Amino acid sequence: MRQQLEFLETDYDKEKAINIEKSIKDQVSKKSKLENENNSIKNLPGIILNDIPVEYMDDNFNVAIKEVIDKFKSDIKELIKKQTMKNSEEIKNIVIEIKALKEDSDYKKFQDFKAKTPQLDKIDSDINNEEFNLSERKKLENKLKNEKSNINSLCTQMYDLLTTGNDTVKILENDNLKFKYNLRFNFNEIKDLFANDFKTSSKSYKIVAQGMLKDLEEESKNLNDQINDFYNTMRNILNMDDKRDAFRKGKNIHILLNDLMAVELLKYDYSIFYNNKDFNQMSEGKKAFVLLLLKLKIENNDMPLLIDQPEDELDNRSIVNDLVELLRKQKEYRQIILVTHNANIVIGADSEQVIIASEKDGANSQKEKFHYEGGSLENNEVRGKICEILEGGKDAFKKRENRYNFKDPRQEALKN
Repeated sequence: MRQQLEFLETDYDKEKAINIEKSIKDQVSKKSKLENENNSIKNLPGIILNDIPVEYMDDNFNVAIKEVIDKFKSDIKELIKKQTMKNSEEIKNIVIEIKALKEDSDYKKFQDFKAKTPQLDKIDSDINNEEFNLSERKKLENKLKNEKSNINSLCTQMYDLLTTGNDTVKILENDNLKFKYNLRFNFNEIKDLFANDFKTSSKSYKIVAQGMLKDLEEESKNLNDQINDFYNTMRNILNMDDKRDAFRKGKNIHILLNDLMAVELLKYDYSIFYNNKDFNQMSEGKKAFVLLLLKLKIENNDMPLLIDQPEDELDNRSIVNDLVELLRKQKEYRQIILVTHNANIVIGADSEQVIIASEKDGANSQKEKFHYEGGSLENNEVRGKICEILEGGKDAFKKRENRYNFKDPRQEALKN
């Protein structure tokens, strides 16, 4: 159509005619402004004189002031006359210029062409609009193409992040202690989110959804297969040309991505075993011991260690077999300072230095509220204090020993 129009217009200079038409419009606009200005200034004397108080215009008022006002009125009228004459002369010149412009042969042919084809202006305008819209659409298509490229890149990065870990990782496994974590895909939350945002039974959704997300039923797949299902589904959704049929009313891709940001895609399940027993099945005291053991295994060997009553809620067998053995090994690498009320720990762990704390009461006469004294296990006085405080004294210790009636194997052998 545009080529046909251009063919019809080849017998005159269209560009020149269009420029003339623009000049005429500019001159007409200028002429209109000058005419409006003349109409406005003609009313100016009346407006100004209305602002002068009536008494100043009275013949009986001061003659000098009245003369000034009359002179002012005369000057205003003269200025207005000069300006209107100037504007009128300019308007006259404009009219002549417009008339001359309209006499141009190319302009006349252009106007004749427009008069004979009144529909062509509209067609030409529509073509210009369509060309503009086409250009804008191409820009949007290029922008969409770049956005899809960025989205695919982000999807790939997300996939790489999700697949960096193994299903199960053993962090520690020695001395009867096993510590590991299991990594799993958070299917239940993803299932609820998809069911809330998508029309999961629609054809559009079924086309883009992959694997376990198609029917939202968790399959017995390994972690990488589940991640692949999620990754491929999200990539398909983000690259859909028309996403409206897949989403529920009021939902869209932006809401989905925002919802996903609040979901922890991967869950970590930690498990600890000691002597093949699950940490969660242990007593509180045993748990505390295992956590202490775990802490000692993970930390640097040469770090000092302070412990407050590690025997709490541990039976004496565990204290002797586990805790005491641990302390004896650890003291080779680090300094250990602990508070205890258990004789097995003090004696069994072969303490290097024992500090005895006693509180002031009627049985002692020290001035301070707490009194401290110490020494090694080789010190008789220290051993006596330990026996008194932790065993209840020698008599109590002997009674328990007699009650148990333990026999010395060597003496039994001598009797035989």
